[in-house]
Amino acid sequence: MKHLKLFLILVLTCLLFAACSNNGADKESEQLTDDTTKATVADKAESNIAQQTKEYILKGQEDIPEARQLQWSETFLNQVDIDAIYKKYIADGGKKDDIKSFAAYLTQNAPTPDNWQEMVKSDIAKDYDEKVSKIELLQDDLYQVYIEKDGSEIPYVVVNSRTGYYHG
Repeated sequence: MKHLKLFLILVLTCLLFAACSNNGADKESEQLTDDTTKATVADKAESNIAQQTKEYILKGQEDIPEARQLQWSETFLNQVDIDAIYKKYIADGGKKDDIKSFAAYLTQNAPTPDNWQEMVKSDIAKDYDEKVSKIELLQDDLYQVYIEKDGSEIPYVVVNSRTGYYHG
């Protein structure tokens, strides 16, 4: 009888120990699942930020006078790694989910694409059926674009090499 009590106490102790150990594993597993879910949600949110930012820049500024709008070529905007710039924006103290502020930050901080001249030539050919003959630096990111018309090279538009936006 004495051995039976000792045996039962030993079995119950083992069961309690196993239950407590497993409970900790479940909590760790729940924490890992929670962290993974949060990371996935954050990734989707950043991806959503890219889409929202593009939509805001291209179509969402109707209430702002044109002279104050953020202007981009859609070709250029589609080439920018918006998610990477958003991470830098947040690291620099930018407010999460503030699309307007981030769009302004993006416009000022997006890198100039290596192939920006080719993209400008393509955009102008597509939009106006004109062939660019020369591109000349004016100042900072602004360049004068020339075309040939009736045998003469004439200034056509001014383009921002960072955003691809041009006007003339």
